[in-house]
Amino acid sequence: MLPDVTRIKRPGSKVGFFLGLGGLLLLPATGSAQFLRLGPFDFDAKTGLEGIYTTNVDEVRPSEATAEMEDYYAIWSFDLFSTTAFNPNTKVQLDTGISIEKHANRPDLDNSESPFGRFLLRFDTDLNRFVVYGEVSYEKSSDSQTLDDIFIPEGYPRKGRRIGSTLDYLGGVDWSYDRYSAGASYEYSEERYDDEDYKDGEKDEATYSYYFSIDLLQNLAIGYEFEHKETAYINDTPPETIIEETQTINLDWDLQLVKRPRVTYTLAIENEEKSTTAPSDWQLTHTVRVEDDWNFAQNLAFGYYASYEYKQEYTADEIAFLYGATLDHQINALASQRFSAERQPVETFGSTDETDETTLSYLLEIKDIFIPDLKFSGGITHTISVPVDGPTERTWEYDVTFAHSRSLTRNLSRVLAYNYSLEQSNFYDEDLEVHEVSLSLVYTF
Repeated sequence: MLPDVTRIKRPGSKVGFFLGLGGLLLLPATGSAQFLRLGPFDFDAKTGLEGIYTTNVDEVRPSEATAEMEDYYAIWSFDLFSTTAFNPNTKVQLDTGISIEKHANRPDLDNSESPFGRFLLRFDTDLNRFVVYGEVSYEKSSDSQTLDDIFIPEGYPRKGRRIGSTLDYLGGVDWSYDRYSAGASYEYSEERYDDEDYKDGEKDEATYSYYFSIDLLQNLAIGYEFEHKETAYINDTPPETIIEETQTINLDWDLQLVKRPRVTYTLAIENEEKSTTAPSDWQLTHTVRVEDDWNFAQNLAFGYYASYEYKQEYTADEIAFLYGATLDHQINALASQRFSAERQPVETFGSTDETDETTLSYLLEIKDIFIPDLKFSGGITHTISVPVDGPTERTWEYDVTFAHSRSLTRNLSRVLAYNYSLEQSNFYDEDLEVHEVSLSLVYTF
């Protein structure tokens, strides 16, 4: 994990608006006071200004770029947030903010006429055995993702960013008594995009679900879940609506065959039916997970895990096997490192996965490197994907961050950061490389 004060833009991350300040990860203020009182709400507030230089604003490979890659831009943001107890049983959360980007070389990425922003209103009411909750939220932001993760209609140019908005409504109730629990919820969401390239992906989605469970023994529980989802792609001609219904019966059993390691067995009986496919039958899924960890010394911890899943399908059974391990080493009071390895093999224990995948990673974090308050984080990830049919892909990912943070006053903080990321793959002749320098000021009212 990168230092808390660091802002990293990389493929797959959200650019423009996050919790906290839009695009900024914040330093905790040494103190804060009420900024605004509106009815029953006492609001705290933060504002920030960040200047950024990047060599790859769209985070794409050179041949995939459709415009200038190098850019200088600034982000200004302002946030209001409040959590208020209306009575001993009810809490209401209100969170809102705005974020504006201004670009020097890429005016097409400016959002001053249509700023990024968010709004969240949520309540939770505890009525002894019942908990009732509801939420409405809106967010407009920009995604920066690898091209393989972005839906791109046939014939459109490839891009690395997309700007869109989501509107969500959620309501539900949970109940619990002794060994019994139950609940139901309803959620509706709208997803829209500004760019014509992604209009085919716009959709409305409504989901309702309910569940109940019983703890039969201390380590044995059985439960039932039902979910009905309707997804309407509004720009299809004619509009297409996909209906999915899933029923699941779960039997969770925490086996105690030996003192260590911990073994968990789950039996799921599932029926998943889509309007676009033929009706499905009830299917059994057996899952066994083994995990354990040891502290060899005060500063050295080792852990491992393995999971085996056997899903009985109508046509052909699916089997998945996964195992991995981690080693954490606290070098001293200022430095720590982590090694991790994970493998998902094919054919082992009958695994039917079509790709043998191995991931190796290393992360080093150092506080107060060279000078006080300067944090360093460096990581390497190597992934080897060997499909049953097709060439082997080898991917190397490198991430380096230097971040210097300082509290200038009781309310004002400053972060100066340099971020570097590099992705190399034998599937591409070019590397995906990003250098980024940022200076951010955060004021907590």
